[in-house]
Amino acid sequence: MKKTKKIALGIFAGILALPVVLIVLFILFEVIGAAVNHAAGDIQTKKFAGAVRDEGFEIVSTDTFVGNSGNGNHVDLISCVYVRSDCSPEEAAARLSECKGDVSAGIPDEDDLTDAELSDGGENLLRLRLFNSAPFSDNIEGH
Repeated sequence: MKKTKKIALGIFAGILALPVVLIVLFILFEVIGAAVNHAAGDIQTKKFAGAVRDEGFEIVSTDTFVGNSGNGNHVDLISCVYVRSDCSPEEAAARLSECKGDVSAGIPDEDDLTDAELSDGGENLLRLRLFNSAPFSDNIEGH
């Protein structure tokens, strides 16, 4: 009888602990996923900046965005590289078309630039962006 009570008590304690264990595992998965996404974003930006430099562009600054870009409940990795160049945005995007992901090029808004980037009036500046999905694309950062 005592043995049966101990077994029943152990099963009951396990049933009570299961939700707590599952919640802790879920939180750990989300935290680890966010850390992996940010590391992947940094790696992507470094590789993209290297490809931009290899194409002969003068890099002014780089930026990484990891999160929801407003087009659904998922996490995006967006690498942004500001460069000085005399070429058009279309030509710049074509030169970087071999990068893995969606590349876009455009003229940056003044709001996007720092004082250092605007020191010469912001002339000949291009914003090059690389868009990819994050490794943990269903992470909480995308909601």
